[in-house]
Formats: sequence, structure tokens, C-alpha cells
Amino acid sequence: MDQNNRKLKLSKRWIIFLYLYYFIIFLTGFLASVFAICPRLLGSKQFDIFETALIGAIGMALNGSSIFYTRKLYKSTISGRLLVSEERADFIERLGKGTYFFARPLFAMGFAVLIVVGLQSGFIVSLTDKTTLDEGFVYLVMFLSFFVGFLSGRFIKYLEKKGSSFVGTIVQMKEGESDN
Repeated sequence: MDQNNRKLKLSKRWIIFLYLYYFIIFLTGFLASVFAICPRLLGSKQFDIFETALIGAIGMALNGSSIFYTRKLYKSTISGRLLVSEERADFIERLGKGTYFFARPLFAMGFAVLIVVGLQSGFIVSLTDKTTLDEGFVYLVMFLSFFVGFLSGRFIKYLEKKGSSFVGTIVQMKEGESDN
């Protein structure tokens, strides 16, 4: 079946909940992002660059995810692809669709942490001198995290594809080491 013609079934409560949820996720992400860019605005203690990058990356991932999935939700509503269903027989399908929409910002937060840790470890491994991170690191991880949050569905597919080959390589290395 063509993905653009597929109908989504959610209860009226799920639809209202998801719109409110995405609004709250967006505001939370926005505040975290502003805080990471201008930490003195809130008058709190200074965080180090890594902590600031983590806060900013999670904030931007939440922004990207909430924008993408709010758009997906309202486009489905406008186009008539989102059907309101309160039937008991549709409960499992509605639960699955609701979980799909609910979980994506949570996945985006995890991916943002992965971006921060991945870039940090890349710097540590590739540089011979001990380098201190600066604000550029914060901006880089925030920029990348927005796109990882916005495209979290595609990032999941990418991780599935690359992750299985990566894990396979590690397992083969471990098996080869035990033979010596």
C-alpha cells in the first residue's frame, strides 16, 4: 500500500494529547536551546562545555522532532488520512500509532546524546594533543541534533543498517581475538 494513502487511526484523546505533548516538547526544547546558547539569561551556575552541549543538543533534537511530528500530525488531519476511531477493535492499532508519535521525541533525545558522545569521542581519538572544547562544539552538536531529531525516523533506519554491520564487525573481532 502506498504510504501516502495509508490511514491512521487514533482516538480523539490521543490526537488532543499529541498536539499538547508536541507543544510542551517544543517549548522545553526551545528553552533548553536558548539556555545552551545564552546560559547567563537564566542566572544559573555555569556549566562546562560538555554539559552545555548536552543540554543544547537535547533541546534542539526536541525542537526538530516536535516540528516534524506536529507537521506530520496536522498534515494527516488536514488530508483526511487521520481517522478518529473509538472502536475497541482498533485499540491495538491506535496504541501502536499513538506510541509511534509519542516515542519519537524520546528517541530524538537519545540520538542527541549519541551525537554529543560520538563527536566528543571522535575529537579525543583523532587529536594527539589534549584539546579543550569551546562554544563551537556546542553549536555543532546543536545543529546536528536538530536534524537528527527532525529526521529521527530515517536515523533509526540508518542505525539499524549500519549498527548491524558494526556489531557484526565487533563480534568477529572478539571471536578472532579468542583464537590466539
